[in-house]
Amino acid sequence: MKKKKITIFGMLLFIFVASTIYNINKSYGNTLDKRQRILSKRGNNAIIISEIVTKNSIISEIIDQKAGYGYAQFELNEKGNYLLKTKMIRTQQYEPIVIDIIQIDSKSYEILMCGKSGLDYAEVIYTDNDTGKEKDPIRVEMNNQRIALIEAPEYSNYTRYITFYDFNGNKFE
Repeated sequence: MKKKKITIFGMLLFIFVASTIYNINKSYGNTLDKRQRILSKRGNNAIIISEIVTKNSIISEIIDQKAGYGYAQFELNEKGNYLLKTKMIRTQQYEPIVIDIIQIDSKSYEILMCGKSGLDYAEVIYTDNDTGKEKDPIRVEMNNQRIALIEAPEYSNYTRYITFYDFNGNKFE
């Protein structure tokens, strides 16, 4: 009788540990499907449109079914798993441009997104607000992608002006 109880207890303990490990692993964004599940909530689906993979991050361009257009950043942890670090959704459905600053490996980057297809390049102009000096325009090749990263300027106070161009020369600001 004691052997049966020990066996049943052992099986229940094994099931508990296995389900706990399974649930923990579900929260890792190591695959596209798992990242979409992390970004989706009950009754609301997020769709990953495209992604940029860097050494220690994955930046996902997403459309949130209820909220709108935006991105999510998954960061690689010390165990080799991707965890959700940042999620930003632009709730204005009519605004196709998302620009933000994110941290990757202790450096600041500008994330440039335009929800239009057929993008050729983006032009970025930075102005140092302290000196009023405008830097030369930076051309960022989009190569038909809708998301790009560039290293942010080291100014403490700056303004950016960004224009996206498609292959037909149309501008999106």
